[in-house]
Amino acid sequence: MDSRCCLFVAVDGFLVEETLSLVNEVKNFKRGKVKRFTYTSVGTLGKYSDETDVNRVLVTDCKLTGTTNGARIKTWLASPSLKASSITYQNIVMDMVKNPIIIDQEYGAQKPELSNVALTDIHFKNITGSSMTDTVVNFVCTKNFPCCVELADIDLVYKGGEKNPPKQECVNAKVTFAGKQNPAACRC
Repeated sequence: MDSRCCLFVAVDGFLVEETLSLVNEVKNFKRGKVKRFTYTSVGTLGKYSDETDVNRVLVTDCKLTGTTNGARIKTWLASPSLKASSITYQNIVMDMVKNPIIIDQEYGAQKPELSNVALTDIHFKNITGSSMTDTVVNFVCTKNFPCCVELADIDLVYKGGEKNPPKQECVNAKVTFAGKQNPAACRC
C-alpha cells in the first residue's frame, strides 16, 4: 500500500499532522506537514458525548493507492447533536481504492438509531482515478439531517474483477453536481 496524501490539510486554518480523524476540538491538533496517510477520514463523529462541532476542514493534493477508504466522512448512530460543516476534499487521485468517496452515517451501532450529526457544506472536487469496487461514490446519510453535498468534476473508473459498470449511490442526501460526473450522477 503506497499512499501519498495531503501535502496540505487545514483544520480551522491550522496545518495538522496525523491521520485525519476528527473526534474532539480542533485545538488538539498539531501544526505541521502531513507525510503519509493510509486514508483520509473525518471520522468517529458522534461517538463520544463530549464532542464539539467540526468545521472548515480542507484535504487537498492527495494520491491514495490501494487503500480501503479514500475521502470519507463517518458519523456514529445514536450520537449527540453535532454539526460538521465546510469540509472539502479536492484534487485527489485514487489508485485502486476500495471506497473512493464515502459518507457513512450509520456507523457503529448494533441497533438502528439515527445519527444526530448534521453534515452541511460538504464538497468533493476534482477526484479522479480508479476503484476496486463498482460503487465509487456512496452516501448513506441520516434521515434526521440529510447530507448537503457538492460533487464537482468526479472521474472514477471501476477496475475490479466483475463486469459491473461503476455507479454512485445516495441515500438521504441533497447532492448538487458540477462539471464532469463519471460515473453518472446519483439521484437522491
